[in-house]
Amino acid sequence: MVTTISETGLNSMSEKAEILHLDTLGLKLSTADGSLLKYCGYIEGTLCIPSMPHIALDVPILVIKDNSLNRDCPVIVGTNVIRLMRDMVSQNDSDVIPEEWNIAIASLNVTLFAAKLSSKRPVKLGPYETVSLNCVARGVNHAVANVVTENHDPSANYSVCPRVIKMQQHGNCCKIYVKVCNMTGKPIVLKPK
Repeated sequence: MVTTISETGLNSMSEKAEILHLDTLGLKLSTADGSLLKYCGYIEGTLCIPSMPHIALDVPILVIKDNSLNRDCPVIVGTNVIRLMRDMVSQNDSDVIPEEWNIAIASLNVTLFAAKLSSKRPVKLGPYETVSLNCVARGVNHAVANVVTENHDPSANYSVCPRVIKMQQHGNCCKIYVKVCNMTGKPIVLKPK
């Protein structure tokens, strides 16, 4: 994920940065739901953590068109910046870092695991149909309380709706409810493994 600022957010800044164009790169950027992200270009900016002025990063910031989602949150700090900040911040600084940054840095400690259908029979999805499926994951650390569901196979003809869900731990396995959407015009069958 890249760092972004909305047009209104950029215009509200006291010092206006020049928008540089990305046309020569021919980028096609998409949002989490797969729709095309409309952008104006990018600016070069310096990001700092409040209360830690000794840490500053010069980064490109994508300028995106105003929409209903960025009205309340005009700036989104990308994981590329959060990773750099994590590498620059020492363990001794954790008391000084604002809680929001600590949460963002902690969220980078990701463990991937696969969830499998808990049903014994295949599940049939009609064209463009969305269903919630009961799944099971094994060997997940008991400290994990919440997870984000997402596609792991980009070539799949279905999409897993990205959601944050609470884990239900039962011994060595966890129950997870995954929302799946058939993205094709044909029925598909998901087989239990």
